[in-house]
Amino acid sequence: MVCPFLFIANLLFIRSIYSRVELSLGVRNPFKLTGRSNYQLISNSLNVDFVSNPDLLAEPEWALISACWFWMQNNINKYADEDDIHMVTEQIMGSLSNLEDKKYLLKVYKKILEI
Repeated sequence: MVCPFLFIANLLFIRSIYSRVELSLGVRNPFKLTGRSNYQLISNSLNVDFVSNPDLLAEPEWALISACWFWMQNNINKYADEDDIHMVTEQIMGSLSNLEDKKYLLKVYKKILEI
């Protein structure tokens, strides 16, 4: 499974606009990785202690790596390959907030990428 790096890199740029607000809420990567158990899971998978050093996930390199890790851990590609924005959103966000905006952005990205 291939992580969609271009999409995630763009997402990181967009999310960086909100980084100060989100860091205060305990959110440190573009997929809103929260909770001690998730920090422990990614720590175990990547052999980096994010539990003791959670701010590492706010650094661009680890933010991108953790976003790809989350994407692959949750097998989101199977939904993305079918343009199932509903399931992609539910897997990442846990809710369907701003679904219409996401549908619009999917069309924009597909046009830009000519896919």
